[in-house]
This record gives sequence, structure tokens and C-alpha cells, in this order.
Amino acid sequence: MKDVTEELLSFSHFLNKNFDPVSNSFKRKHPDDDYLNIKSMEIFIQANWEILVEMQICIEDENLEYYNSGADLFTESYRVVNPQKNGNTKIMVSSKKRIIDYFENQEIAVSFFEFIKFVSSPKPGFFSDTTPFDYIIAEDTEGRQYLLDKNDLIFLHSKIE
Repeated sequence: MKDVTEELLSFSHFLNKNFDPVSNSFKRKHPDDDYLNIKSMEIFIQANWEILVEMQICIEDENLEYYNSGADLFTESYRVVNPQKNGNTKIMVSSKKRIIDYFENQEIAVSFFEFIKFVSSPKPGFFSDTTPFDYIIAEDTEGRQYLLDKNDLIFLHSKIE
């Protein structure tokens, strides 16, 4: 596994800077169509995930899993740039120190989690797909989800086995 913390935190910074202006542009263009605005943001995020993260960390035959639920743009894929390619690598997270799950507000003993997406946490135990993207949603091997502070984590690029 390769440490890609810098690249993931850079992507989080990109989202913090660009999410609101882009979202507001979609809302101005389509003020009465929340579904279209959500789908447009998913495409925006997925395209930038592939450009800003995947193209930086993957070698020639590697493709990163899509971000969160991906972009519902093509029937055969949730990807944007190369929809015919399946993800064969993923982002895992591990701890710099002890990990606190902010859903339960307790320390957890899992060593590695699969990264799902960046989120904000407006109040303890809750998350939102809005800025600031200071937390992540991650999943353990049994599918349980956790709300984790991104600054407590190391992001790792890993092959899918």
C-alpha cells in the first residue's frame, strides 16, 4: 500500500474550495430540479476524482474505484473519463493515532477502513454532503460505516483483492 494522504487531502481542499460555487451554479440554472442538481454534482465530483486523484496515484493499468456512488452518466459504469474500465484499486484509511468514530463518539479498534467519501459533520453523530469536508465516511470489512476526522488518518492506495 502506498501513502496517498497528500493527494486525498488536496482533493478535500479542492472540494472545499469549489463545491459551493459549482453547486450554486447548478441550482441557479435549474432552480426547481433538485434531482438534476444532485446528479450534476455527482458527475462533477466523480470527474474530478478521476482527474485529480486517480490520474495522480494510479499507474498505467490501475483504475481507482469510483468516489462514493460515482456518476450515473453511463449505463455500463459509474465512471466518467474511462467508463469501460473497472476499478482495480481503492483507497483505504488507517490511523495516525487512536481513531474516534463520531457517529458513536467512541474509540474504535479497527486498523483499516475503506474510504467512501468526504463529508462535513454539523453536529456530533451526523454528517452532510456539504462544506467543509473535514470528515470522511469509511467502511469496515463487514460493511459498518464510521464517521472519522480526516486529520487523524493516513490514506493508502491499495489493490483490490
